[in-house]
Amino acid sequence: MRRLRLVLEYDGTAYHGWQSQDNAAAVQDVVAARLKVLLREEPRLQGAGRTDAGVHAHGQVAAFDTATDRPCDKVLAGLNGLLPRDVRVRACDEVPAVFDPRRDALGKTYRYVWWDGPALPPFWRRYAWHARRGLDHEAMDRAAACLVGEHDFSSFRAEGCSARTPVRRVLEAGVRRKGERVTLEIRGTAFLRMMVRNIAGTLHDIGAGALPEGALPGILAARDRRRAARTAPPQGLILWEVQYGAIPRPGRELGRPRAFSD
Repeated sequence: MRRLRLVLEYDGTAYHGWQSQDNAAAVQDVVAARLKVLLREEPRLQGAGRTDAGVHAHGQVAAFDTATDRPCDKVLAGLNGLLPRDVRVRACDEVPAVFDPRRDALGKTYRYVWWDGPALPPFWRRYAWHARRGLDHEAMDRAAACLVGEHDFSSFRAEGCSARTPVRRVLEAGVRRKGERVTLEIRGTAFLRMMVRNIAGTLHDIGAGALPEGALPGILAARDRRRAARTAPPQGLILWEVQYGAIPRPGRELGRPRAFSD
């Protein structure tokens, strides 16, 4: 048996997230069904983590065991030939049998996108939250810096979150602007359910002037979901990357993302 790792990109608009579900379309089910056709096996596909309904991925990671000796490049090409156009495999490689895409992940990077022009372009309607009032991205960037470090993120934890502890470590957080597109990039060792979308909702209100720039530390310290703003809509969120290499040690390389790449 071999264990293969897939790096997947998908438009989550038509799906109820990554995780397999009985009565709704999930990306995990779509990929597993095409693997069954391609390899004539029923693989048990494991993912690096869930994404919510309507959320996208640029770098979701999954793995499965297979008896096939088909080269990885042939698996990639064959699978992309079977998948719907809104799901694609970016990479396929062989990994050790003990590799676990969820437990072995050392960090994840998410991006959240707003469009603050007067009109939301049709090409961005599936991938951004339209901020009609305009956003002060510099105030948002300064506020996001307060998230860096190890904190109790109960104020940004969704109801029903099954995590054993609300304490999480954020390695980098920053907001930048490119024209009318404003992007949050946040990297951490792990995230709570809807944590990034709840942070994005609060940063939106800071950028729009509905909350003062200095409000975020108090919201974080309150450990009360009612103190934070609304949950940002799903279409602006992208699971950008899952990291399996070395991550910074405490006190080093923390803060603003070093660079955004489009």
